[in-house]
Amino acid sequence: MTERAKVKLFDLTLGVGPLRPLAAQLEACGVEPKAFFAGRGIDVAVLAERDGRVPIRKLIGIWERAAEAARDPHFGRHAGERLEPGMFGVVSDVCEASATLGDALSQLSRYLRIVTETVTVRVDVEGRVATVEPRFRMPPFAQGRQAMAFTVAALEHFIRTVVSQPVAVRCTAMRLELDAAALKTPLKRQSPERAAALDVAAHRVLTAQPRSGTVGEQVARVAMGELRLGVEPVVDGVAAELATSVRSLQRALSQEGTTYVKVVDALRYGLAQHHLGETELSIDEVAFVLGFSETAAFYRAFKRWSGTTPALTRAALQRAPAAPPQRARR
Repeated sequence: MTERAKVKLFDLTLGVGPLRPLAAQLEACGVEPKAFFAGRGIDVAVLAERDGRVPIRKLIGIWERAAEAARDPHFGRHAGERLEPGMFGVVSDVCEASATLGDALSQLSRYLRIVTETVTVRVDVEGRVATVEPRFRMPPFAQGRQAMAFTVAALEHFIRTVVSQPVAVRCTAMRLELDAAALKTPLKRQSPERAAALDVAAHRVLTAQPRSGTVGEQVARVAMGELRLGVEPVVDGVAAELATSVRSLQRALSQEGTTYVKVVDALRYGLAQHHLGETELSIDEVAFVLGFSETAAFYRAFKRWSGTTPALTRAALQRAPAAPPQRARR
């Protein structure tokens, strides 16, 4: 990576929220979490820290490795099904006190950032069908199939456990579908008085909680989410997502010794290396998923980032021997 992009993808960090249920499921499967995390260079004590964070480089494939250690091909889903009411503190409380399922999902979408910055939840209604879709703000190699399965299973488990009567939930293409009318289903623990008080409390927690990481990391996480949705991460949209102005965002990045372009370039370069070394996507396809309108523009950008070409980089990465995954002792 050149000096042009000072914020490197592998220097970014993620909150430890999603790692807590991972640890609980490992323990349920007879795998010692402390030894497992130590094998990844992570001190398990960080999971108890309210604002604990872990570098992305230590999370590459962690859910897949956990599934291997537990000898459970459906590890992610099983972890999601183990979530208990109240596990996420005020976020759980404000959702469960809501009047209806639709209200609870709205509150979840609003306050989920208190728990994790890596996933957002979007609820859409079209005709008679409502969709509940998790959107991931982390690179594909840091999440993997098991992590996505965990998120979807956790959402499904949440829906089934908070309602006062059964609701039919269908899981398709990493999202949930249910009848739009089901959004009006009352909740078991609904309480208008508690809901109002908890909403105030959750709002205070959210507004008082600083966005974790440097401004460059925050920009990279939002841009990551945009790229995964096939959207060009333009500075105006990223600034709006971070609740600031373009000028203020650029000033804050300047104070960190970087720029918006450098952050996005670093992000794209890291993702390009992953796709070239770890996937079978053609170079044209890599250019497309990174938001380039034409392959030639991707070639020019990659040459600027690395001093070489995507083809040569792919050849070098695929020749490099892969390190064997570490397994936790049973």
